[in-house]
Amino acid sequence: MDPKKILKGKRVLIVDDEEDILELLTELLDMCKIDRASTFEEAKELLETNFYDIAVLDIMGVRGYDLLEIANKKDIP
Repeated sequence: MDPKKILKGKRVLIVDDEEDILELLTELLDMCKIDRASTFEEAKELLETNFYDIAVLDIMGVRGYDLLEIANKKDIP
């Protein structure tokens, strides 16, 4: 099965503090509905107020684990 068909229309949260990585992942996942965050605060608010089919989290340290915990509580892989 074509991965693009599987991902089409899925809601994805991408969190990274590097703008070039956010841009690259947004381009690669253009078949998805993307929300992006570059800070812990932005990501936390988006995770708490929206549902996502998947979250790509790249925030280092304790704050990254906090985001992962929020995603896990909402059953977001």
